[in-house]
Amino acid sequence: YTWVCINHKVNGDKQCKQKQIKEEDLKASFVRVMNKLIENQDELIETVRGNIQSVIDQRIGDNSIEKLDAQLRSYQNQITKLIAESVNDSTGKVFAESQRVMAEMGKLKAEKDAIIQERAQLGLANIKVIDLEEYLTKDRVFNEFNDIAFRKLVEKVVIKDNQATFIFN
Repeated sequence: YTWVCINHKVNGDKQCKQKQIKEEDLKASFVRVMNKLIENQDELIETVRGNIQSVIDQRIGDNSIEKLDAQLRSYQNQITKLIAESVNDSTGKVFAESQRVMAEMGKLKAEKDAIIQERAQLGLANIKVIDLEEYLTKDRVFNEFNDIAFRKLVEKVVIKDNQATFIFN
């Protein structure tokens, strides 16, 4: 089997000069990379964990969701008051103000959802580090290509000038 750039396959040499790569060469390259990672696993895992923790501290360490919840409660109280005031308002000012407050609430809810999603992604990144650590500590040496490790750890492979770069999940 061989691997080939889809751009090269579809558009030819003019769009991508990279020729096909033998699958066996790619597998051997993956084995070499994994053995290098195993050799330097303590330093690698410490660096990756430190980077993830830094991002978590930076983005999640603040009480952003709690602050947003407090602001949302405040807006909800304002809406309740505006509803009561709207009974006696014939000018439409109260309605306009309630629309403004509801729009602000929508923005805050979207911001809260984005923070929750980011926290979930960071949690997933942490799980991926655990997966990598499991492979690095379980196998002292990769003697042969491990298809399960490859599929679980590698997001994509970039080939340039016959050099493979493995992009890990």
